[in-house]
Amino acid sequence: MTIGNPSRTPQQNASADPPPRRGRRRAAAGIWSAVLGALGLAALAWVWAVSQPGIDPPHWARVAGMIWLPVGVIGAPLLGAVGLRGSARAWAVTGIVLAAVTVAGLVALEITAG
Repeated sequence: MTIGNPSRTPQQNASADPPPRRGRRRAAAGIWSAVLGALGLAALAWVWAVSQPGIDPPHWARVAGMIWLPVGVIGAPLLGAVGLRGSARAWAVTGIVLAAVTVAGLVALEITAG
């Protein structure tokens, strides 16, 4: 049984085959997990900054900064779970850890400021 183009050598057939899509998607999910985890952490820093006395940005600026908090906290673990099976496993773990740190920081901020 011949796989690929029978008129080409096995080396040419191997180099012509694209990498599997599932692996690329899982690697991308791991990287995006880390990106969303970092965005969630940045949103937590924004929430902390605007909760300080004397800082009163307009409401649109508060919302623009805080919208990334649920995106990061929900998106990073979801994509991280997919990315754990890919080649970007370290990025997936980083995203999951950043999301966990964001949740812990949000709880700590609520306890100290609330």
